[in-house]
Amino acid sequence: MQSNAPIVIVDDSPQDREFAQHTLRRLPLTVPLVFLTCGADLKAYVDGLAAYGNRAIYPYPGVVLLDLEMPNGDGFETLEWLKAQTAHAALPIIALSGSKSLAHVNRAYGLGARSFLTKPIDLKDFQSMIKVLKLSI
Repeated sequence: MQSNAPIVIVDDSPQDREFAQHTLRRLPLTVPLVFLTCGADLKAYVDGLAAYGNRAIYPYPGVVLLDLEMPNGDGFETLEWLKAQTAHAALPIIALSGSKSLAHVNRAYGLGARSFLTKPIDLKDFQSMIKVLKLSI
């Protein structure tokens, strides 16, 4: 991961974004947090399109926390798109869901998610996952 590669959190719920920010700010982060509200925005961000074209301002993500249940490009659709893009094949995606459904978990992993967390994000679970995925934050 690049030294300035942000953690990008994609979630349509303002409450869930605020909770994630509050939780992750308790860590000694060395990277910025970027918040997006839908899969379409993540696609534009990772491709460096439109408003996200300046990589000095919008560096390529080091990890993405992706809500699976959103309007305007849900997480599953976004995972499918990312999986089809060879340029983004190495991007670590952590699927987020309020559901603990085994079907959701299996589908997310099948589409390339590296890990799965239930919402709200638990700090210890997130820290453990970062260690397992060998990500530096």
